[in-house]
Amino acid sequence: MPWKTIAARQLSLEVKRCSKARDFAQTNTCGSSVAAKGKCTISVTFTPRATGTRTSTLKLNDGANNSPQTVSLTGTGKNSARV
Repeated sequence: MPWKTIAARQLSLEVKRCSKARDFAQTNTCGSSVAAKGKCTISVTFTPRATGTRTSTLKLNDGANNSPQTVSLTGTGKNSARV
């Protein structure tokens, strides 16, 4: 999955849940705010509940004029092979 870096220009950064949270989940080290030029890590896991293409959006509210920032998420669910 490509990385997306978002510079913290404001004092607050709110990480919203992934839409369609059944397939995607996020954890982060951002806390309730990130200092200007600060860093935090947002990790997304994909656990498909169905086969085929699954999509979601991760939203980040940062106080900028074009907030929220969004990251599109896509994964493919496949049938498990039985042995």
